[in-house]
Amino acid sequence: MKFCKPASLLLALISILLNIISQPLFSQRIMEQDSSLNNLVHAENYTTGVLGELGEIKKSGSGNTAMILIAGYGFGAGIFSDLVKSFGSEYTTYAISLPGFGGTAAPPMPAVGTSYLEKPWIDGAMQGILNLIETESLEKPVIVGHFSTGSYLAFQLSIQHPDKIGKIVILGGQPYQFFADREDPNQGPISPKKRVAMMDYYMGPRWFKTVTKRTWDANNFTADQYANDTDIAQQLWDEANSAPLPVLIRYLCEFWAQDMSADFAKVKTPTLVLVPTFNQSVLTNQDIFYVENYFINVWDLAKEQNPEMKFVDIEGGHLCMWKDKPEEVNAAMKSFLQE
Repeated sequence: MKFCKPASLLLALISILLNIISQPLFSQRIMEQDSSLNNLVHAENYTTGVLGELGEIKKSGSGNTAMILIAGYGFGAGIFSDLVKSFGSEYTTYAISLPGFGGTAAPPMPAVGTSYLEKPWIDGAMQGILNLIETESLEKPVIVGHFSTGSYLAFQLSIQHPDKIGKIVILGGQPYQFFADREDPNQGPISPKKRVAMMDYYMGPRWFKTVTKRTWDANNFTADQYANDTDIAQQLWDEANSAPLPVLIRYLCEFWAQDMSADFAKVKTPTLVLVPTFNQSVLTNQDIFYVENYFINVWDLAKEQNPEMKFVDIEGGHLCMWKDKPEEVNAAMKSFLQE
């Protein structure tokens, strides 16, 4: 699908963008751009992978139940090493890196003019997971989705391929990115049409294309959102931002273009969502005021639309909650998977 500019949305989008300026990657701390950059294409010497293939697969264990763990945005499969170790031999696990993360090669960039709504990279990763299920002859595996992209993929696998998925577990997830519509007196979510137009005509070509790495790093999620321990948190932050900027931007724009706000009722697979509560220093930090809305309140619609979903708060857990509360996470998952 090629996109054409909906002129009638111009004023509405400008209003929405003014509201987004205060969110991560758009704060007032550093706003520098470099007009010589083009972050919407790979660097000239970048070697790409194959669309539809996964970046990395780490297989472990020999249990009868198969589990596929999807590392979230920016992370590689190794992030799950301690969680997988805690399972012992209960499951056969497949921890995966999305192509481009964890030091793996990203797919080629889509043709110029391809709408972010088409999400070719995210769909390519989904195809890679489906291929893994087929080649390994996995019978209704458990899908564990982490953070933003991992959570979204877990839900879409359930919605689009319910016959292939056994159960879903979400760790520190964000199923979609909420954007408020400033034209709405109640500050409700923007419409899907406005969302896609915002990404295709403004955020992609007018912000992300020329954003510098310095601006990206300074306005990104902070380390303490990933884990409570300072050293672990910094290691996780370093990994989450280690992929080339064009790779991080492509996945982010595809994810932000998607709207799952009305889709939770379509999820028929038994689902457990482990919600991080964070510590008070994170929740009360006005520089990152968005944390509660992004990772806690974002689940309110899911609770309304799908009362069959199970939610468990991991007290004091952050986005990589098994680093903070390994026993609580393991116990909650084990109880759910044994039901």
